[in-house]
Amino acid sequence: MSLASVLLKKIPLDANWKITRKDPRLPFLALLWAYILVGITLLGFNRSPWQILFTIGLAAALDMLLHFVFRRRTLLCPLSAIISASSLSILMNYAHGAFLAVLPVFFTIASKYVLTFRGRHVYNPSLAGIVLSLLFSQHMISAAPAYQWGGSPAVAVFIVSAALVLFVFRIGRWPLIVSFLVSYAANVAIRAYITRHHVPPEMLVLGTLTSPAFYLFTFFMITDPGTSPPNPRLQVAMGFLVALIDLILHRFYTLNTIFYAAFVVFSLRFAYLHIHRFVTDKSERGRQSMSTGRHVLAQSAPLILIGVLILIGFRGMYGSQMSGMRNVPFQLRGIPTQHSGLQGRPGDLLAKVDPRMANVGKWLLSVGDGAFVADVNNDGWMDVFLTNPMKHPDDRAALYLNRGAFRFERVPVPVLREIAYHPESRGVIAGALFYDADNDGDPDLLLSLGYGQSRLLRNEFIETGRVQFRDISEAAGITEYTISIDANALDWNRDGRLDILLANAIGPYLRDYDPPRRFNIFQLPPPEYAGDRRMLNVMHRTWHNANNAGPNFLYESRAGECDSICYQKLDNNRIGLEGERWTLDVATTDFNEDGYTDLYLANDFGPDQIFINESGRRLRSVRGPLVGQPGHDTYKGMNASAGDVNNDGKMDIYVSNVHQRLQAEGSLLWLNNGRIDADGYAALEDAAGARNALNEHRFGWGGALADMDLDGRMDILQANGHIDDSYDNLYEGCPDYWY
Repeated sequence: MSLASVLLKKIPLDANWKITRKDPRLPFLALLWAYILVGITLLGFNRSPWQILFTIGLAAALDMLLHFVFRRRTLLCPLSAIISASSLSILMNYAHGAFLAVLPVFFTIASKYVLTFRGRHVYNPSLAGIVLSLLFSQHMISAAPAYQWGGSPAVAVFIVSAALVLFVFRIGRWPLIVSFLVSYAANVAIRAYITRHHVPPEMLVLGTLTSPAFYLFTFFMITDPGTSPPNPRLQVAMGFLVALIDLILHRFYTLNTIFYAAFVVFSLRFAYLHIHRFVTDKSERGRQSMSTGRHVLAQSAPLILIGVLILIGFRGMYGSQMSGMRNVPFQLRGIPTQHSGLQGRPGDLLAKVDPRMANVGKWLLSVGDGAFVADVNNDGWMDVFLTNPMKHPDDRAALYLNRGAFRFERVPVPVLREIAYHPESRGVIAGALFYDADNDGDPDLLLSLGYGQSRLLRNEFIETGRVQFRDISEAAGITEYTISIDANALDWNRDGRLDILLANAIGPYLRDYDPPRRFNIFQLPPPEYAGDRRMLNVMHRTWHNANNAGPNFLYESRAGECDSICYQKLDNNRIGLEGERWTLDVATTDFNEDGYTDLYLANDFGPDQIFINESGRRLRSVRGPLVGQPGHDTYKGMNASAGDVNNDGKMDIYVSNVHQRLQAEGSLLWLNNGRIDADGYAALEDAAGARNALNEHRFGWGGALADMDLDGRMDILQANGHIDDSYDNLYEGCPDYWY
């Protein structure tokens, strides 16, 4: 006989197992599960099925346990807990891994037993779980971003229609809904007027009207029959008060104010109920009630203590990386510019952006500086190439020879100077790659350009004995107009010559024109008729599945068919290089150890891509079917670095990403078991959370793997930051921001 059957025989069922078909919770739960199913399959939910199942299972088990310990020795039907956990799975966001869900689940269920009045909980449990997690998780947990719903108004219409048909008519909360919607409309109108010179009013209006989370809050959360007042007048007052407090909070905060506002209202009601009972109810029933309240408070003490311990453990596991730093056996010492000779003075590139792109120009040019090293003159010292796209023209695209003792000497390269001084017509050098294109023993230089033609410069040191680079792009067949920040070299067909993968980060062409025109951020096409906005259609289609950038190009070396260096651009459809993602970085490695180089593409605003090289003939895409699996993330991949992180002899991948209050996502660390041919996507497992590699509270860009302390283990180097007003300080009081 199983333990479960023994417990079922000894523990009686609670009366709440008697559920009828008219119970409004049943259609509500069905709706939530429908949203979850659509969200993780068709939309952009960042919760994996296992996270959702863990969240629901933990909530159900915890509710049953606390009911047994603190209420009655009966086996509770955890339907309400399942509903609350399903709401958390929709409205909360956190990195991959199940343990992060423990905190909101505990807050949600514990609130039903601690924050009570006469034995009934006062706060909507999901609301309590969300707000307390936002307050105490150190931003490891955030509210789910609006873009997870795909940005379609149809989703909002579906939620409202389903709520009206299946739920709202049964619960008698029309006064609350109407009061809140009318009051919130006034709230939005006031904010739109106040910020009219900074934010288009229609942005606030449409943002609210198309927000599924807003309707979930309106129709399902504040209207919870168990925690909202049944009196119509009190419902009207509650709806107005939530909207008013939200308006006040917007003076100080931008994110999640609607949840905080409702929490404040529930807190006021909680305080009023207890104070009113204490002051007015002097009857025997009141004394019994207060005695019961003291008993509940005494019973709650262990639960509160457990919560504190969970919070301490949570912060210890996911606390600030700065507080978790240990002493390392090395130091990094800055070398002054006066000694090194490396410099980068502020430039005026932002001022050259077409005025029609000025509002997003800084964002589209937010790549930052790049540093690339190679021994260009074979003297045994590593030399440095700095892209410096935002710097003064004299300091852009600078090649420095290493003279030893951390001293560098600038080497003039005429073709680089031409590009540096004419970004409007030549483009911006955003990335570079040193590699030996002609197998002559010195590194050549491939330049990834934004808003221009990427270039290949041949190093002629072996031939001439001097450090000089010659532009051979046209002769080599590198002629594509690109908006690229990265490229990588690989011998994809094992012919002994290095091939090139050139990635596009943004769509290089304006496709609304026929034929498409080049997208040049410094000079957009003039409007050809009133309301012509074709030149402005350049942004990512979605935040989680954008596929409207330019194609990536695989150039196969054909050096044996020409006098010098030449390439043939391969047909993407023929070789399987699918998609037009916003590719920011390309990592090359051999996942399956077959001797052919495979690819990992880190893509912004959508899933990364993994391609297995099939003997230099085709690329096979590897993609898991569910969110959180390889090739099926909703992240913002910035960097991809390959290395053996766990010393098992297999090549793993580290991908840097954003972890901010708006997007509690974090980096990815794919550990490779080496059986990708047999296991497919399951050969890669994300271990970023388990190995403290989330890079939390930061905006990650470039990264690298290296053994910095020479202990035989790979370390992670991560560059963080985002745009500010350092180079265009136009307004007072705007020190940092991001679009």
